[in-house]
Parts: sequence; C-alpha cells; structure tokens
Amino acid sequence: MNQEERVDLALLYAVGALSAGETAEVDRMLEVGDSELAAEILSFRDTAAETALALPETVPSPSVKAKLMARIQPAPEVVPGMDILRGCGKKWRESGIAGIQFKLLHHDKQANLVTQLVRMSAGAVYPGHHHQMDEQCYVIEGSVRMDELVVHAGDYVCAHADTDHRVMTSDKGCTLLLVNCPHDELHAV
Repeated sequence: MNQEERVDLALLYAVGALSAGETAEVDRMLEVGDSELAAEILSFRDTAAETALALPETVPSPSVKAKLMARIQPAPEVVPGMDILRGCGKKWRESGIAGIQFKLLHHDKQANLVTQLVRMSAGAVYPGHHHQMDEQCYVIEGSVRMDELVVHAGDYVCAHADTDHRVMTSDKGCTLLLVNCPHDELHAV
C-alpha cells in the first residue's frame, strides 16, 4: 500500500466510511502499533471536528424543528441552562489509537477545552504529546503511567501548559476523566 492509499484509508477510517472488513483491517494495523497511521487518523478526526464546529448554522423548517424539539425536550427536573447526560448515554468512540476509546462529554469553545472520558485497554499506549494548556486528569478506575509517574483510581494530576508527556500507558487498563485542549500536538513518531 503506497502513502496516498494509506492517507485515504486513514481519512475514511476517521470519518467512519469504511466497510466492516476494511475497518477490521485498520484496527489490526493499529493493534500492531502502526503509530504513523494512528497519528494520521487523529489528525483527520481533529480536522473533521473543527470543520463541523466551523460550519454555518442552518435553520430547519418549522415542522422539522418541532419534531426535533419534541424529541430532545429536557426532563422536568433539568434546570434551564444546564446540560445533563444520564448514565453517560453517549457511546464509546475509537480514538484511532489501538486500545484507546473516548466519550466526548463537553466542548467549551470559548475556553478551548474538552471534557471527556478516556478508556485505555491493558497495554494501550498513547503517544507523546505537548500540552498547549493545562491538562487535568482524574483516574476513575485502574492505573495509568505518565512518563515515570503512576497514578491510580482516585488520583488527580494536572499537567501544566507548555509541558510534554513522552507516552501514557496502562498495564491493566484504566478509565480517565480528562479536561484538556483538543489541539494538543502529538510528538513526531
């Protein structure tokens, strides 16, 4: 497979446009540690997310809006001006890195921060990266190694802006709550 085909494959994987067989093929490539492909997928996902956020808003027809509003009507106990995700109803999404999934809970565009749950399988490795802003991490379950530091369930770490992680790994798997800049830069592989 030449470089152009790899880039096309990464793009189609990032936007969920591959067949089940093609997706399984990319998953296998990521599982064996194809970090170049993983970085390409992450780059396309970031671009897709930014593009979606940059698109102009459109106004639906009155009938479509009425149907939509009826379906998303907040529960009576929800206070206006608050968002709630009951039981964290969002599905886990593949990150493009083998063994790492996430659920985006909130994107604060003004502060340029995302709040997300991150799940790392046993043996998963997140590449080194540079923090453009503070990255807050609370370990919900399991443990994760950040460079030489190992943090366990109940631990909180704040990596300050303009610092670097070499890699993050989890020997037995973990679930993290992260608040970070969605534009942190991955180190060259």
